[in-house]
Amino acid sequence: MTHGNLVRELNTLATWGVFDVTGTEGLRYPDFAKVGYITIVYLQHLNERLKHIFEFFISGFMFRNRKTPEPREKVLIIDEAHEVIPRKAYGYEENWIRLIARNFSEIAREGRKYYLDLVISTHKPGDINPVVYGICGTRIIFRLPHEDVEEAGVPRELRSIVENFAPGFCIIHSPENTKTSWLEVKIPPINCLHIPPRDFFEQIEQGEREK
Repeated sequence: MTHGNLVRELNTLATWGVFDVTGTEGLRYPDFAKVGYITIVYLQHLNERLKHIFEFFISGFMFRNRKTPEPREKVLIIDEAHEVIPRKAYGYEENWIRLIARNFSEIAREGRKYYLDLVISTHKPGDINPVVYGICGTRIIFRLPHEDVEEAGVPRELRSIVENFAPGFCIIHSPENTKTSWLEVKIPPINCLHIPPRDFFEQIEQGEREK
């Protein structure tokens, strides 16, 4: 029943131009995620429970297949991670939140050994489940409001700097860096803006036609 609901939701998303599900009867995760390609799963229009079920479906498949005979580098990137791995049970049972935390903390701890990396992105670090957030080794922190700076683990001497960062500036912490704990970095402007998927892909296609 859950699988059937997922397929119906994907077909609904297909009418909005988010997925191409033509000929995907009996849809399984490998059918729409190809090695060497970026797969974007856009879940904004799903209800909260179904959204979490689908997240478990994808992350669980990737983790179960981490010990393949020829491991391939895979990266699971979760945007708006405060919605996917929340700190509090907004309308959910506490055991549901513990299950979410256990699922993603296992990927964070064990996945890297098997070429599976977990990247989480959020503008609300205080709302991410601390069990998962505490495992993150490398942190890239852009400008944050005062109430979130401490939650993000920014050292006291850098908090006022982070609160007043100009766009494109960030600090990076990595356990691989042995010379200094935090580095200040300026990155190039981002080419992809926050727009709906259909508009994004239409812009990409328009750019290709103009070339």
